[in-house]
Amino acid sequence: MLVYDRKLKTSVNEPEYKQEVLQFLYGSKIGRILLKTIFARPWFSKLYGLYISSPLSKGKIRKFQTLYGIKDGKKYKSFNDFFTRNLTFETASKENELISPADAKLCVYRISDDTKFYIKNSVYSIDELTSIKNTDFEYALVFRLSVENCHRYIFFDDGRTILQKRIKGMLHTIREFEDGVYCKNSRFVTLMDTKHFGQAIQTEIGAMLIGKINNHGKRTFSRYEEKGYFEYGGSTVVLLINNIRPDEDILKNSAAGIETRVHIGERIGERI
Repeated sequence: MLVYDRKLKTSVNEPEYKQEVLQFLYGSKIGRILLKTIFARPWFSKLYGLYISSPLSKGKIRKFQTLYGIKDGKKYKSFNDFFTRNLTFETASKENELISPADAKLCVYRISDDTKFYIKNSVYSIDELTSIKNTDFEYALVFRLSVENCHRYIFFDDGRTILQKRIKGMLHTIREFEDGVYCKNSRFVTLMDTKHFGQAIQTEIGAMLIGKINNHGKRTFSRYEEKGYFEYGGSTVVLLINNIRPDEDILKNSAAGIETRVHIGERIGERI
């Protein structure tokens, strides 16, 4: 899978975590039966969550750190304690610049006049994704968090919360295997009014083994303030927004179906 590295200014081949397992689950009849009955069910995620939140899972930490080159000398009570560790970051972005709310791989999609946008072979509408009607946005920014990313996310601007809602659903992997996955999975939707970009909707979407999306429920918030975090696994943040000009490299890569690696607090566009 090609991912564009902004520092190297080139695309690099990044292997998918447990690709063979995912291909079995989504590419075979037996695998899809197992998905439907077990692995994509919230109860399985909760059961696995009990394990990785217990001291029995501490042995996974060093293997994971070695696999992804994560240097961290701190001691943790469990694998989930390590996975949800606090994130520190630096940024030199300006107020008129749009920043990434998370460490992730980013693709940008234009939303059509009928409030629909297309990701790979799936069609999404704002209503289906958010269950919020009569909203109109120009761009959908899709931030895909892989397991090696820190799963905490921030607010991209100062503002206030208009509405928050949790939508129950399944827990499919966030990849191309499942059509319409963003509207099928469990998610948390926040409609917000921001200081520099107007109204926006940020939606956190759970994935396989992500049974819990933890939002802090802020009514007013500041740029860079933590909005919440995911527990173990891969997951996605979708930002619906107006009044921006995404950076040219991100637009070019997105048009070619290539994700761009971005870091939390990093500039990804500007206000217009």
